[in-house]
Amino acid sequence: MVPGPSRFAVTRVHDIKSAFELFIPQSVERIILDNTNLEGRRVYGANWKELDGTHLHAYMGVLILAGVYRSRDEPTASLWNAETGRAIFRATMSLQTFHIFSRAIRFDNRETRPGRRERDKLAAIRDVWDRWVERLPLIYNPGPQVTVDERLVPFKGRCPFRQYMPNKPENVYPQLQLLQPLSESSRLRTLLHLCLLYLALLHLCLLYLALLHLCLRYLALLLLCLRYLALLHLCLRLGRNVNGARAVLQT
Repeated sequence: MVPGPSRFAVTRVHDIKSAFELFIPQSVERIILDNTNLEGRRVYGANWKELDGTHLHAYMGVLILAGVYRSRDEPTASLWNAETGRAIFRATMSLQTFHIFSRAIRFDNRETRPGRRERDKLAAIRDVWDRWVERLPLIYNPGPQVTVDERLVPFKGRCPFRQYMPNKPENVYPQLQLLQPLSESSRLRTLLHLCLLYLALLHLCLLYLALLHLCLRYLALLLLCLRYLALLHLCLRLGRNVNGARAVLQT
């Protein structure tokens, strides 16, 4: 198995649209369309116009293009503005249509979600998520060297597994665990980190040996002092014995 795009992916990509459909296949689109139309009929009633694949592709394209323009914090009214906005947004759909789609877009049936959420925190996107996860191994072959990394996604909406991190710019993040292949630069960084770790361990070992050597020297000095004290004590006892013997002889 050659690392990189799989044969399945290579034989199915002919243009931008076919490349996009590798990641969002028709099975995923059908789930989104069915649940979005269900939500649209529930919210807008007879005024709802059925969403089809073309509308969905246009809506996703607008979202992707907003990300390309780094417009995450830019108001939608600014994106569609006739003077300061970008013409491609207005040419794709009206601002009102975009707001309607954003209000109705769903990945599951909202009415049955409470029961599923009791046992699954991803109930709102479970069907789409599972099909997407099943799709990914078909389009990419990982190499022999992979790593598990974590990814913090800035998100301020309702999410039951967010983490509050006061030291981060956005403060609130869902944390994702990712399995990704190691690039050449990543391998070099990993090797560098291992070398630094080994050097740190070596430094600690040398520090420990120096501390041990110092303790042994202090112990030897203490033993020498004890030996001198014992010798002094012996000399004092001999001196007392000699004085006692001299006193006996004088009497």
